[in-house]
Amino acid sequence: MVVRAIRQNNPRARVNERHDIVLDTGSPLEEAAHLAGQDTHHTAYEPGSPLKVSGSAYKLTRTRALHHGTCLVNSERVGMISGLLRSPLAPFVKARGVDSVKSAVGNVYGTQYGGAVELFKANVIQEFCRTYAIDAAIGRQLLRLDSATTLETFDNGIYGVLDEDLGKIEKIKEGMWEMRSTDWLYGQTPQFTFSTFSTADDPRPRPLPPSPIPSSSRVHFTARGSRITSAEFALSPSTILDSNCIVGQELHRLDTWKKLLRIDKARSKEQGEDESNVLALADWLDEIFGMRTYCSA
Repeated sequence: MVVRAIRQNNPRARVNERHDIVLDTGSPLEEAAHLAGQDTHHTAYEPGSPLKVSGSAYKLTRTRALHHGTCLVNSERVGMISGLLRSPLAPFVKARGVDSVKSAVGNVYGTQYGGAVELFKANVIQEFCRTYAIDAAIGRQLLRLDSATTLETFDNGIYGVLDEDLGKIEKIKEGMWEMRSTDWLYGQTPQFTFSTFSTADDPRPRPLPPSPIPSSSRVHFTARGSRITSAEFALSPSTILDSNCIVGQELHRLDTWKKLLRIDKARSKEQGEDESNVLALADWLDEIFGMRTYCSA
């Protein structure tokens, strides 16, 4: 439905095999105009290097189904998005969740479209009315509603704009508070492992840590729901860091690794200069985990 709405002004839109909405960027196909009709999985253009303009996320529970949809309409910062999504943690993290697929992104409409967001909303509402046989007059009335919660009834159902006023409905209020809670934001994080060296479960080669951190250093921990459940930290085979104060920590509450990393004197054969290396390791972990940015914000 959304693809058909976008095609009112951009015939290059289609749904790909991952159910994302993309724009084909290649040349027009010969004798393929029919592909731009109701077939939302093909266009009348060569795919080229398709640009992703919309993706969705879902969460299914026993009693609820949550759907989060997105669309890049005409962002001025679309060129920055790929860089922002390249996490410095990526080479070191292996998660149990579904891996995201990196895609080049683009805007649905170019800068030649004034009021692009309003145009997108109008096209989606119009296509929704057409798809579900709703009177077009209702669609036109929807476009005139402001951002406050406004619900109207008609023969086949309810239509309107939903906003913060929904929080006055108790069941919806409970769901809104839940999804703003720390437990929802961090406690639902799938189990993941951070490791600076290759393992049987994740044999990828790792980048070396920056100087002056010894190349022999090893950092390996597993976290579930943001809580560290096991940890191994060492600067070298003979300089072990104390993992007892690391296990059980919640990553989202940690503002610097400096508070946690210290040499385990009972298990280490060498000490001395290693204290400065401990600080260097903590600084590096702060940087790639974004703690410097967070603390300075």
